[in-house]
Amino acid sequence: MSNVAILDKTVCILLCVHLWSGRRRLSAEDLGPQARNLPPADLASLGSLKLCDPNQLTRLNSIKHAAERDLEKRCVRFLGGYATEETQVSSLVSRLQAHQARFEQQAQAFVDRLHTEIEAWIAQHPPWAGVIRKALPDPAYVRGRLQFAYQVFRVGVAADDHQAEVNQGLLEATGGLSGQLFREIEQEARTTWEKSFQGRVAVGQKALRPIFSLQQKLQELQSSTLARVRSSNASTRYSRPCRVAGGSKATTARRWRDCFICFAVRSG
Repeated sequence: MSNVAILDKTVCILLCVHLWSGRRRLSAEDLGPQARNLPPADLASLGSLKLCDPNQLTRLNSIKHAAERDLEKRCVRFLGGYATEETQVSSLVSRLQAHQARFEQQAQAFVDRLHTEIEAWIAQHPPWAGVIRKALPDPAYVRGRLQFAYQVFRVGVAADDHQAEVNQGLLEATGGLSGQLFREIEQEARTTWEKSFQGRVAVGQKALRPIFSLQQKLQELQSSTLARVRSSNASTRYSRPCRVAGGSKATTARRWRDCFICFAVRSG
């Protein structure tokens, strides 16, 4: 399958989620007389001042991570966003819409109780009450910083002549989708091994879920990227038989890990 043909069957998704940090850069004026004891600016810099309890922003951050996980399960990273097979787009967009609705609800709820949260934070740090109140942003500003958006689009070559120099960067990036897919699968399999399998004699069904997720990702991306992967040199890395026995305990453990990763890649 040519790189142009791959592009024709590929849809890109760009996820744009912005969060308010709940902080402001600390200044020497904030410290008052204590600022005299600070090291010079070329040696050290001041940190940030937390304006509210950071835990109150956890829910919004969790929604962002959940959306990223949904995309990572069924897409390949591409051009700063995610690429997937065109038949997967509708279900992915439905998931993103659900995350967006939850995000907007939580964002508005956070802004509505912002004053209460800040007063509670000040109560925990009374000596800094004046500094915190002086740094408080307008609720409308905070609401404007909390944004969840996504764009779904296709990418095409700039010139009709596919061999034109202006197209080469995009076509090279497209040709790298197969390698990117293998790297993502390998990294996810390695993380799964280290978290759920390494050093254990037995595991439960829950430990197998990441493997099923990797299989699903490979199968769903088959028509857009794996047709190319299976004919690429990258696949030869996982085509040789696994050898586990022999060597030290550390060597054997590494071989089990490598066979686990190999299984995850082959099983798609």
